[in-house]
This record gives sequence, C-alpha cells and structure tokens, in this order.
Amino acid sequence: MSIDGRVQEVIDRGEEADDILRAALDSIHADVATPWSAIAFVEEGAMTIGPLVGSAPDDGASPAFSVPIVYRGDTVAALWLGATPEPAVVAELERAAALLAPFCLVGWDTGGEEWVP
Repeated sequence: MSIDGRVQEVIDRGEEADDILRAALDSIHADVATPWSAIAFVEEGAMTIGPLVGSAPDDGASPAFSVPIVYRGDTVAALWLGATPEPAVVAELERAAALLAPFCLVGWDTGGEEWVP
C-alpha cells in the first residue's frame, strides 16, 4: 500500500487531530528511510516542530526535505524529513500532506464558528 493510502487509513479511524498526526507521522517515518520525520506548524510566521519521530535534529536544524501542507491556499504546516526520499516516494508524500492539511490547523482562527475538518 502507498504512503498516502496508509495515511488515509489513519484518518478513517476517526481519532482526534493530534492522534491522527502522530499516527500518520509514525507510518510515514516507517516507510521512508530517514533518521527523523516531523510535522512543523506555521506559528506566528515561523515554522515550529510539532510531532517528531526518530533522532531529534539539533536546535535550528533544517530538514533535508520538506513537503508543504496547504489548507485553502495557505501553508499551515510542512512535513519535514531528515533525508531526501527516493523520487518515486515524493508524489505519495505530497498526497499524504494534502490529506493531513485539515488536521494541521494549529491556532487557526475560525471567526467564532464551530470547526469541522
């Protein structure tokens, strides 16, 4: 099964957003040969590492590879990897990032309306 297929299975379990992100990241990390994987969130204009799997990067470390996570045209997070994946895997990671977008809305302003992913 593809990376994005496994991420869809995680989402379909219907857990809380934090649980979905952690489980999806665990699955992605298991599929990609990289020392670490993380989801970094856009907070006050800067990227802040959230869930992390593997050997933590040094403070201020940049990922070797990044996939933007975009919600309604705005980058809200990024999937960060500590190594560049095989070219065949990149499209799967991009589709996985798109699936995770609604669950990465840290501090998203809903204008007082109830938010449903």
